[in-house]
Amino acid sequence: MAKMSSGNAAGGSSSKAAPVALDAIDRRILDLLSTDGRASVREVAERARIGRATAYNRLQRLQSTGVIRGFTVVLDPRRAGAGLAVYVYIKIDQHAWRQLGGLVAELPGVEHVALVSGDFDLLVLVRVQDPSDLRDVVLERLHAIEGVTATQTTFVLDEVDGVGFVFGE
Repeated sequence: MAKMSSGNAAGGSSSKAAPVALDAIDRRILDLLSTDGRASVREVAERARIGRATAYNRLQRLQSTGVIRGFTVVLDPRRAGAGLAVYVYIKIDQHAWRQLGGLVAELPGVEHVALVSGDFDLLVLVRVQDPSDLRDVVLERLHAIEGVTATQTTFVLDEVDGVGFVFGE
């Protein structure tokens, strides 16, 4: 099960990027790495039942084409001190959406920013330590950004991780 993110490493959108053709071996490698991003090339080769040189070349290609954007650690936000999670719905001036997504993404505690349809324009996942930090992020910093016209905050009461995108063979 590959967890995927639609933004690029710099925080922008990759929505215009063309899909990369992936065969069954690529999908197997991606599934392996999505469950164990620390696996060595040797381990990937063994578990994917391919040669080490083939695994290395496949990994290099998946990285150079942007399919794999990086390797990361998955944190438990509560144990790491960010036990308060909220979704902030943001209305913005329509002419400013390209710049505002990046500015909002730089705010402390912002985990994800999405341009959405409907009554609001941006949906932002924010994780902070306590209500005081949330007040600072939303009322002081977010509302200070030119082009933000309104916000609505919804508190997350509980979370369950989904399976993510699953590559079929």
